[in-house]
Amino acid sequence: MECEFCTRTDEKISHLLNHIYEYFGSLIGCSKQGDDIFPVYQGRTSTFEFHKFMDLDKFQMDFFISLVASSASSLGFDPADVAIYKNTLDNQFNTRCAPATAVPGIIEAPELQSICIAENCQLNPNADCAAYPGNGVAVAPKNATATARAICLRLHQ
Repeated sequence: MECEFCTRTDEKISHLLNHIYEYFGSLIGCSKQGDDIFPVYQGRTSTFEFHKFMDLDKFQMDFFISLVASSASSLGFDPADVAIYKNTLDNQFNTRCAPATAVPGIIEAPELQSICIAENCQLNPNADCAAYPGNGVAVAPKNATATARAICLRLHQ
């Protein structure tokens, strides 16, 4: 069975996967990063900005982080490195109102990194909720669908 998503040559998918690969390489300090084959991440580093409308909670984040750690283990990462990787993800993204932080290995100004922003997410020990929209309180996503006709009518008023 082949992973259709993984083998697509779609430019946007390729761009996304390359960014994720490079970002995580920087985050965990891959020693091979920085050469022509494995370039240093050059995109925006605020994971909060990319995920803020997802309303991710503690259970979803814990599940995601466990999958990432299991994936690293299945790829042959040393168990000690897997533990470091998991702890890095937990500390960097899995608390609410984390202060702005620079991503290791990337020369950028500190940015907001909290992905777990729901009420059941643990408050970061150095919380800076004032730095986040809504004082760090997540806004649950709402259905924003409309018919094409309704949109066209609004545009032409």
